[in-house]
Amino acid sequence: MTRADHRQDVKDALWEVQALKRELGELRREVGQLRKRVESAAAPVKAADPVLGAKVVETHRLATETASAVDHLLQADVLLWQAVEEIREGDRPATDGPAPRGDA
Repeated sequence: MTRADHRQDVKDALWEVQALKRELGELRREVGQLRKRVESAAAPVKAADPVLGAKVVETHRLATETASAVDHLLQADVLLWQAVEEIREGDRPATDGPAPRGDA
């Protein structure tokens, strides 16, 4: 695999991550809206209709699992960006340290 191929793979992966970030943003907004609806409707629904109350409880469970999965995905995203930064730093010439010396 050439360096250009590797860079293209990294660019493709970054594009995928950015697309996932957009989707996550949309999902977070939707989860926020659903949470508001559940909070406002949970108490009256449980008292009025046990079947619908069970659906609300199941929805809450699924939302919690989704939040956990999103958290895991974001942690993986951070690790990916750290790896990308390490690759980028590896491509830059070292200018911070002193020049290499010969054996004395």
